[in-house]
Amino acid sequence: MHTYLIYSIILIITSLIITLSNGVNTFQSDGISYWNSTSPFTPISNTQYGEIELKTALSMEFDMFFFKKPQNPDQFENIFRIGHNSGSAYCDREDRFPGMWVDNSNDVFLFDISDEGSCVRRYNVYPIQSFTSYSIKIHYNSTWVYISVNNIIVFN
Repeated sequence: MHTYLIYSIILIITSLIITLSNGVNTFQSDGISYWNSTSPFTPISNTQYGEIELKTALSMEFDMFFFKKPQNPDQFENIFRIGHNSGSAYCDREDRFPGMWVDNSNDVFLFDISDEGSCVRRYNVYPIQSFTSYSIKIHYNSTWVYISVNNIIVFN
C-alpha cells in the first residue's frame, strides 16, 4: 500500500511537470494587431495561442527546433496556421495568413498564404533536416511577400 501511494504521487508530479513544461506560454498582445510570445513553449496540436485581427500585412519572426517528420507519411505536418478555426483539413478562404507545413513526401518546409483568389498560394519550399534549429522570417502585404529561413531568402 505504501509503495503504491508513493508511486501514484510520483506519477501525478511527473504528469504536472510535463504539462507545465509543454503547455505554458506567456505572451503580450493587444488582441488586435500585436502578439508576442515572451517564453519558449512546445506547441500542442489544435491549440490556440492568442488572437490578432487579420489585416492586409503581417510581419513575423520566430526560432524553432525541428525534431523529425511525422510517423504518418501520408499527411502534411502543420507547424502553424494563422486564420479562422477550420476544424477540418479542407482548405477555405482566409485559412492561412500565413501557414507553414512539413511536406509529407519531401524533407522541406512549405509556406502558404491565402489571398482573394485562392485558398492557398504556395510559396517556395525550404529543405530541412531532423534535429536542427531554424530561424523563420515571414513578412507580407497586399503586393509583396518575403520569406527567409536561417537568413537565406526563400521568396522575395
